[in-house]
Amino acid sequence: MAMATSSFSHSVAAASLKKYDVFISFRGDDTRAGFTSHLHTALKGSHFETYIDYRIEKGNQVWTELVE
Repeated sequence: MAMATSSFSHSVAAASLKKYDVFISFRGDDTRAGFTSHLHTALKGSHFETYIDYRIEKGNQVWTELVE
């Protein structure tokens, strides 16, 4: 029984770390208002947890923006 409890606890802990299924990265206004917004809507409609950050400016490094 202890083994089952341990496995369950590990699964719950791993699941709680997962926040998003998809990170959408894009550049510029040309995709932001068209393709990217349609993709974001479709993914959310299919129950995917999506992350999109409209504050990251074109040319900035995504990773450095995300960790701030």
